[in-house]
Amino acid sequence: MSLTEGRIIALDYGEKRIGVAISDGLGLTAQPRPFIKQSNQVLNTIQQLIEENDIKEIIVGMPYNQDGKKNDKCLEIEAFIDTLKGNVSIPVISYDERYSTVAASRQLQELGYNQKKQRGKIDSVAAAFILQGYLDKK
Repeated sequence: MSLTEGRIIALDYGEKRIGVAISDGLGLTAQPRPFIKQSNQVLNTIQQLIEENDIKEIIVGMPYNQDGKKNDKCLEIEAFIDTLKGNVSIPVISYDERYSTVAASRQLQELGYNQKKQRGKIDSVAAAFILQGYLDKK
């Protein structure tokens, strides 16, 4: 598989918003994109992003406990992943995202965003941390 066969999208699933990040065409860097607001249009929006950005793979952050065990949120995200798999024709993979939101919050604080200003950005910055971790491991 060549590096230019498509991009990878990462999703940071949340109750109100889903953070989004998409890789560059070479699969080297992750760029945050606007979050998706939770609604009955989520699957349509994700499908549209897949088509518009030539996405070949979906990574969904999985917030395991610090000891690596699953929690209630993991079960909720597994259900979301199952729904995604039933609606898209590309691979959907879960990826350990235990520290992505903390890292995203720190980065935004360093850039001068307080807690209130972070609200609209943190989900997608966390998705970028998830995706960059996945890309770096590849």
